Amino acid sequence: MKRSVAKIAFVGAFLIAAIAIAHFITRALPWTFGLGGALGAVVFMTTPKLFDRIWTKPMKGWAE
Repeated sequence: MKRSVAKIAFVGAFLIAAIAIAHFITRALPWTFGLGGALGAVVFMTTPKLFDRIWTKPMKGWAE
């Protein structure tokens, strides 16, 4: 249960970072509007797999 909460927090942090990056790309280069959405979709779909690759063993402590 706590591992799934950690996974949700991990994905959420990446999404916030991706949204911020996409926002600044779009503000700096308005003609790249679709790039921000594509970046967000890729990050959203790959972060749960990235979490599982980073923490392959059961997490110790609060997230066991």
